Amino acid sequence: MYKFAPPILYAGVPVPGKIVPYIVGMVRNASVNVSVEVSASGGRGLRLSGQPAPDWRLRIALESFVDVLSERLEEELQVDVSYSVAAHDNVLLPSSSIYAILTTAIVEAVAREGGYSLSSSELLEAARSIDEEAGVGLDYIDALRTALVHGKPMVYRRGEDYFELGRASVKLTMMGEVEVESDISKSLDDNTLSLVAKLTSLATIEAAARLRRGEDPLTYFPALSRIENSCFHLLYGVNPPDKKCKWTPSLQQAFNICVEGEGGEGWLEVSL
Repeated sequence: MYKFAPPILYAGVPVPGKIVPYIVGMVRNASVNVSVEVSASGGRGLRLSGQPAPDWRLRIALESFVDVLSERLEEELQVDVSYSVAAHDNVLLPSSSIYAILTTAIVEAVAREGGYSLSSSELLEAARSIDEEAGVGLDYIDALRTALVHGKPMVYRRGEDYFELGRASVKLTMMGEVEVESDISKSLDDNTLSLVAKLTSLATIEAAARLRRGEDPLTYFPALSRIENSCFHLLYGVNPPDKKCKWTPSLQQAFNICVEGEGGEGWLEVSL
């Protein structure tokens, strides 16, 4: 049985073909309990159950992950995964966060079953390379998984050293996910995508600098949310959410987070 403090993407907008920074927070008042059983007999596959129930995108992504892992090990792995979110209320978590947690647990369980002990860097590299081959090579998944493995809020940009955060905290209401139109960005030229990447990167860097000084996250949240919501609308066709709310990336979806007091009832205390 594994128990994880969930990582949450607080800032950063993925831009197709570009590398951008992300701020990942760590949830203080909830955990995800995961059970993984690995068998090399009985055929290849994934049996997945969860509370809340996993959606089809999460299920397909995990099935692809297990398929690639089986091919690399040249074994027909049967992986049984169950998870539950332990929180004070019926709090939703982005499927991107759940995916990062479950794939980390799967890699650890398979290594342990084979009698191996992986370092943090080995685990992260193994999971990242499997993601790439499985078609889930998303830099913000790398960000989530890195924060999860190290247990620290951070600023992450693929290919660079991460910067630790942790001097601030914020209460976020988790509103849920909506579909994105991934083909919209294909109509934009590379110069435009580069400008969008620069804009969202500067906003993330400014937010990170303020957090490292210990500034209240709510001070910059209005500006951050306007910038990121505009980028999400331009790239993925999702309309800006309510005031004091913003989009954050998930698996082929956008997840709506709001500052405490806006929207739904369930909230998370997030270290930043």
